[in-house]
Amino acid sequence: MFSLHDFPDGLLPHIASYLPNASAAMLAVALTAPSSSPVWRQKDLHLHYQPKSQLVIAILDKHEFEELSYFDSSSSNLAKKLVDDDIRATLVCINALTTVKKLCLKGCANVHGRGIDPLHGSAVLEEIYLNDLEKPRGLAIVRTLDSILKREGGEARNSSLKEIEFPARYSDERLRLPSVNTFILEWTLEKSRRDLEISEFLAQQLDRERREYWTQERLDAWNRGEWRISGLDIIWD
Repeated sequence: MFSLHDFPDGLLPHIASYLPNASAAMLAVALTAPSSSPVWRQKDLHLHYQPKSQLVIAILDKHEFEELSYFDSSSSNLAKKLVDDDIRATLVCINALTTVKKLCLKGCANVHGRGIDPLHGSAVLEEIYLNDLEKPRGLAIVRTLDSILKREGGEARNSSLKEIEFPARYSDERLRLPSVNTFILEWTLEKSRRDLEISEFLAQQLDRERREYWTQERLDAWNRGEWRISGLDIIWD
C-alpha cells in the first residue's frame, strides 16, 4: 500500500513550496491532526506544542507566513467550506502569533470568528480582513482584537495593528452587540489618533528636510536666479 513515506526525501516539501501560504499550512495541519482535533485547542498551544514530523516542519520551512489568505480565485469554493476549526488549526500550526502580519478571510462565509483566537495578543499583526463573515460572533472577534490593542487590565499596548475590515454585517449598528459597538468606537478613535500622529510626524520631517535643503547658499543662489529646472529637479548653476 502506497504511503507518504514512499515519496523520495524532499519531494513533498518541494511540491508544497509551490502552494499558496494558506494551502501549505492546511497541508501541514492535515499531516498532523484533523483541524477538529483537541490538540489544536489546547491553551497556549503555540507556546509548547511542536508540530509534528520532520516532513511537516520541512513543508512549513518552505514558506514565510507574513501574509495569509484563504481565498484563491482558481478554487473559490474552498474558502466557503472552511470553518473556525480550520482557521484556528492553521494559525496554531504556523505559530501565527509571531508570524502573521496580514490575515484575509475573504470568501470564508462559514467562519464565525472564534478561529482567529490564536492571534490573541499578537504584537505583529498589521491587517485583518473579516468582511465576508456572514454570521460573525461578536464577542469572540472583539476579545481577540481587543487583546491586540490592549494588555490585561485595559492598558494600551504598542500594537502594530493598522487596518481592520469588519464584517459587512456590522455596517448596520442595530445588528451589533454593545461590546462590538464599543470596540469599533475605540478603534475609530485610536486610528484617528494614529493618523494625527503620522500627519504631525510627516509635517515635522518635511519641515526638517526643507530647512536642510534650503541652505543660505541656495537661498542666495535662488534670489540671484542662478538655477534652472530639469523635469522636477532644481539644478544649481
